[in-house]
Amino acid sequence: MIADQILVMKIFYLNLKTFFMGKSNIRYQLTNSTGQRKKKIYETEMANNASELERLRNLVKELVEREVKLEGELLEYYGLKEQESDIAELQKQLKIKTVEIDMLNITINSLQTERKKLQEKIAHGASIKKELEVARNKIKELQRQIQLDANQAKAQLLFLKQQVSGLQARSHQK
Repeated sequence: MIADQILVMKIFYLNLKTFFMGKSNIRYQLTNSTGQRKKKIYETEMANNASELERLRNLVKELVEREVKLEGELLEYYGLKEQESDIAELQKQLKIKTVEIDMLNITINSLQTERKKLQEKIAHGASIKKELEVARNKIKELQRQIQLDANQAKAQLLFLKQQVSGLQARSHQK
């Protein structure tokens, strides 16, 4: 009696399991008949168990494949998440570098303006230097002319002194 109840429970469990796994609902009819029926039920149950075992093996194989696929997708997802954080960090660095570039451009513009002013001063200084050189040359020329005029004046003065001395000497002799 207990053996029959266990057998009925096993068959019920298998029917329930088969029903939820997508198989058609198989019903067994149990009777308190001879050992032949029990043997047939046992053989049917064993055949069902074998096919169920094969189906479960295939299901496990599919689930393992799916697990591997999902793990791959998960790794890809984490990779994308990591790339997102890398992209965010790179964007942050890009903003910082852009600000630095803007600051450097301002500095460059300022230095170029200062350089232009200095070049203008240098050009003006060169112009003044040329004017100064011309003025020096003119001064030297004037100094030579003055020296020449002074020498001529000395010579004339000396000549005049000699004439005066000569005239005084003549006037004293007379």
